[in-house]
Amino acid sequence: MYHKLHYKMKTFWLFFSFLSFSFTPLQQLPKDRIGVSGPIHFQNTVFLLAKSYKPDENTYIQQYIPENELLNKFNQMMTVQVVVTNTSIHDAATTKINELIIRKQTDNLCNYTLSPSQDGRQLVLDYVISTENKMGLSQIEFNMYRYVKITLQNKRKVILLYSYTRRGYGTQAESVFRKLAIDHGFLINDMMQTNMPQIFINDQK
Repeated sequence: MYHKLHYKMKTFWLFFSFLSFSFTPLQQLPKDRIGVSGPIHFQNTVFLLAKSYKPDENTYIQQYIPENELLNKFNQMMTVQVVVTNTSIHDAATTKINELIIRKQTDNLCNYTLSPSQDGRQLVLDYVISTENKMGLSQIEFNMYRYVKITLQNKRKVILLYSYTRRGYGTQAESVFRKLAIDHGFLINDMMQTNMPQIFINDQK
């Protein structure tokens, strides 16, 4: 009697487990809205599409991180942002620079440089920002934005913002900051030389 009951219970739980597994939804992949599904290669690192969103009607943002990193605490990230606008790349970069000028009042490490391409049709804005706590430096973040004005297949004019981010946390923040001083020129050169992705906006749900 006990063995029959035990066998029936075991069969029931195996069946229930199978049903639970069968109806567990698969993790949804980020939707590629701009024709850049990845992977993206930069500085000998492979970046995979991790997040895609549209914060407003004219802005598309996709973020890419290395395979074993997390969005909420990444070490490196690539971002492709497309903004439908008639604004010039110089005005777009100036808007960000004005934000950094204000931040410099409270962030001692905040600094930036603006580098135009040889033909003046592209810009690379790179900057450093930091966060401190009671123990001192808690996070350092380096960002590098490459601004390009392009015209899409439907003749819409957009700014393509191709960016790289590097972070250091806690006790690693200072060493990351020191290494940035060494890598800075190489990063700017690699960003300016890298091939920009072809953009195709897909608004279909």
